[in-house]
Formats: sequence, structure tokens, C-alpha cells
Amino acid sequence: MNAGMALAMAASLAAASGAEGSGVNVCVAGNGQNPLVLQTALATTRKVFHDIGINLNTRGCQNRDVHTVEVTFAESKGPKDHPGALAYALPYQGSRIVVFHDRVRSIVPSAPSVPYVLGYVLAHEIGHILQGVVRHGEEGILKANWSRDDYSSMARVRVAFSKPDAELIHLGLLARQQRANAGTRATAASK
Repeated sequence: MNAGMALAMAASLAAASGAEGSGVNVCVAGNGQNPLVLQTALATTRKVFHDIGINLNTRGCQNRDVHTVEVTFAESKGPKDHPGALAYALPYQGSRIVVFHDRVRSIVPSAPSVPYVLGYVLAHEIGHILQGVVRHGEEGILKANWSRDDYSSMARVRVAFSKPDAELIHLGLLARQQRANAGTRATAASK
């Protein structure tokens, strides 16, 4: 299946369920993050998802539901805590992402690039959640390890999801929407 077909399927399912487009709710617990850095990071994340036809709705975590992707920030607990990772997602255990802000700050070549790289870290982890699998692509945002050139391109918001990754994100989003719709129908039938 190509990205266009996956997008069309997701859009038709969303239309059938009364939703506006392919939207994903993301709640962010800032945990002391600089508001300007966080705002720029989220704008970067929204842009890269918009580029593949997905709208991210970012908000605080007080009104989340089971389908909301939850992002929190933490200090890593040392090199044995998810070795080498800037963040992690557990797509098989829900929709929670933890970002190691100390590692993001330490890996970025210059301070002005931090918000953009953070935006790509968020996009990478949200991509895992939406795909519903733990896998990495050969190029683009879902690469396992980014190069110095990748970080430089991130500062100019020039890194994108690869076509196969975008297709898997749309398929995963479609599956999430189908599960949500099935849950809604089951709840309504039990009343």
C-alpha cells in the first residue's frame, strides 16, 4: 500500500467517524522545560507530521484520554538507562514517551539548535507510537542513529519521514482509529 492510499483510508475512516482529518492528540508535561524551547520544538514536530498529512493537537495533560500520546521529560539515570537513547517510547504498552532532556542538550552542537532537535526527537518517538511497532528506518526521522549532517539539517527543519515510515504511520493511525471506533461502538452497545 502506498502513502496516498493509506492517507485516503485514514481520511475516509475519520470522515465516517465524524472526526476532522487525521488528528492525533499529544499532551506534553513540560516538567520545567523552557517554554520558548518547548513551543519551538512542538511547532517543529507539528510541521513534520503536517507534511505527511497528520495534524498533531498539542495540549496539557489534564484532559487526556486513552488514545492521547503522553510526553514527559526526565533526566537519564546514567548510561545504563536506555543506552544511547535521547528518548524512548513503548508502543506495545500504551502511548507514553519519555524524553531525556539532559541527553538532548548534550548531543546538540549549538544551543540555538536544541528546540529543533527536540522537535525531531518528539517526532521520532511519536512516529513509533503511531506505527505501533518498534522499528527504525534506513533514512529520515526514524533512523536509529542520526549523523552530524542530520542534526545540522534539523536546525533548518529539513529532515522528513521516509516514504515507508510515513506509510507505516498512516497504517498505524488507521488501526488506532479502528480500535477507538470499535471501543466506542462496544460501549454504546452495552448501555
